[in-house]
Amino acid sequence: MPHKPSPSVDKGSIVFLGVSTAAAAQEKVHTKKNGVPIVVEVKPLPSSKLEAQPTGDDEDPRSWFVVFGAFCCIFASFGYVNSWGVFQAYYQEHFLSESSAPDIAWIGSIQHSLLFLPGLIARSVGDLLSLYLGTALLVIAVFLTPECDSYIHFLLCQGIATGLACGLFLVPVTRILEQWFRSRKELIFALLMTGASIGGTIFPIALRELLRRVEFAWAVRVIGFIILLFLLVGNMVIGLRLRLRQATSPLASGTSRQENILSRPLQCLSTFLIFLGANTRKASGLLTSA
Repeated sequence: MPHKPSPSVDKGSIVFLGVSTAAAAQEKVHTKKNGVPIVVEVKPLPSSKLEAQPTGDDEDPRSWFVVFGAFCCIFASFGYVNSWGVFQAYYQEHFLSESSAPDIAWIGSIQHSLLFLPGLIARSVGDLLSLYLGTALLVIAVFLTPECDSYIHFLLCQGIATGLACGLFLVPVTRILEQWFRSRKELIFALLMTGASIGGTIFPIALRELLRRVEFAWAVRVIGFIILLFLLVGNMVIGLRLRLRQATSPLASGTSRQENILSRPLQCLSTFLIFLGANTRKASGLLTSA
């Protein structure tokens, strides 16, 4: 029987990808093709690709706990800011009756203007630290508000401190939703922002009713305890998920695409005009709550 030559196999032409077993630590693996022994090169995947990927909202029910935690933070922070009209009306009649309506409105205007400014630094300090700093600063600012007795005190406490604190929540709560959800992000972010609307409806009603029954100091303290409760729930849920995702997901390592603010000029301009129109009347002192 004539000798049948063995097929020539280029060992560089066959590559096993994604080997995560002990064989991945070897440079060559001996196997057979058509009964002929061959040597195959093995290229193990980088460690980052062997890590768990985000499972997506349709696969991991834990993702919805993240939505609930983010909702609690937005409800407590942006909802409290949206109740400024009740504070302004009360200040005009009591603590700041000597100040004009436009001057008092500056407190709320500065508060609203600072909601997005901390986003410039929140990403650099880290999501967890930004979340905890925002929580601590907001709780302190709310409980210090009843102790204020002058215009500058209210401006520093309820205007600057509250605005900065609420702004520190925006980056971590939006980033964690991006890390846990691959699809239906529009729905998820819509549910998130309903927290601001619901909070902006509940807090003014609750504060107005409290002011009719108790003094100002205790009315604000009750609101402060409600805010503290929601923030604790949000911190426990989001903080746990952030640590878990940072340990398992390459998306949480900051490898996402960075965009300059000028990369979408029309979007920035339209957003600016929307907020300008929505807050101009407040800044002029023409819109107050009874």
